[in-house]
Amino acid sequence: MSGKQGNRIQNAVRPTWLLICLLLPLVAAAQPEDSLPVISFPDVLISSPVPLMRGPGIRELKPSCPTGTDMFPSPGEFLLTVPAAYVKAYQAGGLQTVALRGTGASHTQVFWKGVPINSPMLGQSDLGLGMAGLQGSPRILLGGSSLLAGSGGLGGAFLWEDRESANEKIFAELEGGSFGTFRAMLTASSYRLGKGKRWTGSSGAGFFRSENDFSFHNISLPNAPLERLPNARVGQAGFAQSFHLTGENGAKTSLDAYLQAAERQLPPTMLSSNAQESQEDAGMRIRLGHTRNLGKWQMEAFAAGITDHMRYANPVAGILSDARFVRSNAELNMSKPRWNRRLHWQGWGLRWTRDFVFSENLPPGLKQDVLSVKTAFEGKLLQKGAWMLILREEYNGNRLSSPMFSLGFDRPFAKGAHNLGLNLAHNQHFPTLNDRYWQPGGNPGLLPEDAWSADIVLDGSLAKQEGRSLHYSLSAQAQRVDNWIQWQPTSSNIWTPENLSRVWIQGFEAALNGQYALHSLRCKFSLDYALTRAVNQRATVAGDSSVGKQLIYIPLHQFKPRLEVSLRQWAFHANAHVIGRRFTTRDNSAWLPGFATIDLQLERSFELGFGLLKAQLVASNISNASYQTVAWRPMPGRGFSLRLHFEWR
Repeated sequence: MSGKQGNRIQNAVRPTWLLICLLLPLVAAAQPEDSLPVISFPDVLISSPVPLMRGPGIRELKPSCPTGTDMFPSPGEFLLTVPAAYVKAYQAGGLQTVALRGTGASHTQVFWKGVPINSPMLGQSDLGLGMAGLQGSPRILLGGSSLLAGSGGLGGAFLWEDRESANEKIFAELEGGSFGTFRAMLTASSYRLGKGKRWTGSSGAGFFRSENDFSFHNISLPNAPLERLPNARVGQAGFAQSFHLTGENGAKTSLDAYLQAAERQLPPTMLSSNAQESQEDAGMRIRLGHTRNLGKWQMEAFAAGITDHMRYANPVAGILSDARFVRSNAELNMSKPRWNRRLHWQGWGLRWTRDFVFSENLPPGLKQDVLSVKTAFEGKLLQKGAWMLILREEYNGNRLSSPMFSLGFDRPFAKGAHNLGLNLAHNQHFPTLNDRYWQPGGNPGLLPEDAWSADIVLDGSLAKQEGRSLHYSLSAQAQRVDNWIQWQPTSSNIWTPENLSRVWIQGFEAALNGQYALHSLRCKFSLDYALTRAVNQRATVAGDSSVGKQLIYIPLHQFKPRLEVSLRQWAFHANAHVIGRRFTTRDNSAWLPGFATIDLQLERSFELGFGLLKAQLVASNISNASYQTVAWRPMPGRGFSLRLHFEWR
């Protein structure tokens, strides 16, 4: 078949596929009920504002923060616990990006209460901004499972979801420690507004500041002298407010708002002088949602608005630049409870997003519209086995995506003690507005990055009895990404992006976790290991020495053990991160050496008449390891802090 014939066929199939997505509800509704066995899947309680379609073959994680608190951490700190996630931090408390399962920073999609928040200009979200206590509870969808939330998550998706609590609670947390660090947060959840329980609200405010003036060895100079990091102060503040109205027949209306601001000095690298660089960030998110039952259907509809503003200053070079985007978002999801049939149609969803961007290096008045449609089916296979198919199509700007899908399968065996899971997915990541329209160098003709992936997972329980349990998980994944976008210089020395590379990613992940309880003694541990091989398979220029080499900043090995021991009012936490070397050049001729850090925490709880007080002593990087996550940008050595956590009931 010729290329032109293939294009004609593909263009003809696309509108047909969209029509099928819209007509499938009518076809499924017309099917008669039958007496086939009920398809029964394990239910997991997730407090998501959007009724995400769930089912077999979905790989998800509920990460916990390694610092022992779920109030202050940023998304990047939560991702530190994910086996195949490597977080790049340009400074402590500064810009953070992630390489999840061997992919790029823009291949991890971030959602706040169902609303996509990645920048349309950079295609990524600053994972160093925001505090969990104000944004919600985190959940991560890996690989093709991210199509539940949206497209483009070749590595996965990070979701901030509602923290639901049936009881009124007030939390306060204070922390002070090394390098002039101070944090404070106050939150109140599920408080009633007026009489009755129809109106409830949740509020929170947080503040973080650090001088960040730690000492480090400058390895770029002879004898690696000890220096103090200059121009590194960081500060963040945030506020969150939610209102919820509960009506009749399960109807709920919610209004959520989140505001954040940050001021960060940008320290020089070990190779450069102090240019007094700084960056200011300010953002606001507002979301209005409504859920209700419509006969056999459950409807979720919401509209949201986002604005994000970044200002960069370099007084030495005389640079002052502003970048801002404004996003409007609306989404409608219709889901249906499971029926007594072999084939079940879960429902469908529509999402519309419009972005306006303002930047000196982009055309004035630039905007972008994205329309996405999804649907999903699930059914029974091989007696106890079950499958799920997610279909998604997206219209981005002036281009229609190829049909995207995620096909999952689960099969429990050995009386349900073990489970075999499979997932096959096709996903696409569209080029960013910077990729297409940056002046100079943008390339409007870029194609979407096209990914095919496969996952196989074996997990289960090795021991489960009263007071004792031992669980394991083994998984392997492979992904091929075509049209990988890469910026490179032209003959006129202007950098421009091209669809140049083909990347092949292979990975293996292993996890073992268990717990033991004897009277008042409780022990928990987890061992997580990830091997990730991400290789460029296509030459971009003649004699390209990067072919067959590992992508930059993708560690081959990662090991993340964790231990928790508690006895009555005392608790001890220890966690470590062992990261292998990371190449910093495409031909793998230069690299950052591997490193290991260990964090410890000792906690004492005090039961008070009005609530609970926890005093925590935290030791970070107790071995004082000297390391970098980004070349020539040092990270803090040994540090200590005291944290007080109050909970009023």
